[in-house]
Amino acid sequence: MNHILKSQVQQAVSIIKKGGIIAFPTETVYGLGANVFDKKAIQKIFDTKNRPADNPLIVHISSLEMLNQLTAYISLENQKLIDAFWPGPLGIVFPKSEFVPDIVTAGLDTRAILLLNILYLNVMFLLLLHQSIHQENQVQLITIILLIILVIIYLSLKEILVLLD
Repeated sequence: MNHILKSQVQQAVSIIKKGGIIAFPTETVYGLGANVFDKKAIQKIFDTKNRPADNPLIVHISSLEMLNQLTAYISLENQKLIDAFWPGPLGIVFPKSEFVPDIVTAGLDTRAILLLNILYLNVMFLLLLHQSIHQENQVQLITIILLIILVIIYLSLKEILVLLD
């Protein structure tokens, strides 16, 4: 099983490195993700979702260390929010760093960042697993597909981002 998951992680890494997009769960929604620094990949998210160009994306991170690449600075107010609510579903608005393409922020100088709650994703994984065991075959197949996506992201978000460096 570990070999299969590792293979799926590598597949997700490959998709992102090639400028592709992947689906992933968060505490609030399923989202589409790509390398935040790849303008063409980000454009694919806008195109796939039919998202207006003036509607900025939320950037999801898996560790606080990633925040430094994405923001120009962390204000005292934002640090208090980070300490109180992260990881979790609170998006915090930061001034963007010079490395973040304008397409991500819809040309704005700020963008929202969310630190994923890996524990939450683990609980969600277990609930989906339980649900898939007790459902009809067709629904179970859809749930299994969602589980695969969830497992890829749950086990790999940090690894994907490390491998992208």
